Amino acid sequence: MGGPILKDRFFFFADYEGRRDRSETTETRIVPTETLKQGILRYRTTNGDIVSLNNTQLAALDPLGIGVNPAMRSYLAQFPVGNDDTISPDGGLNYTGFRFNAPVNTDNNIYTLRLDY
Repeated sequence: MGGPILKDRFFFFADYEGRRDRSETTETRIVPTETLKQGILRYRTTNGDIVSLNNTQLAALDPLGIGVNPAMRSYLAQFPVGNDDTISPDGGLNYTGFRFNAPVNTDNNIYTLRLDY
C-alpha cells in the first residue's frame, strides 16, 4: 500500500507479510506403569529377582498402616498408558516412557513502513 502525502514531494509505503508454519515434533515423557497406577510397587532385589508389593503389603510396611493413598492412585490414573520402554529410568519396573507428536506452531509477522521525501 502506498500513496502521496504531499503531491509530488512526500510519499508513504506500507507492507505486511505473514507466515504461519504448523508442524510436529516427537516428544517423550516419563509416565507410571499400569502396575504402579494400581498401587503395586515393583523393585529388583540384590540377586536380580523382581518383587511386587501390593497395597496390603505396603500398608504392613507403613508405620501408620495407611499404605497407598487413594488420592495418589486417582492422580496416577490420569497419566496416559506408556508406549516406549526404552526410555524408562528404572528398566520398566515402575515407570515407562510415553512418546507422542507435539504440535509446533510458528507465527511470523513482518511490518514495513517507508517514507520518501
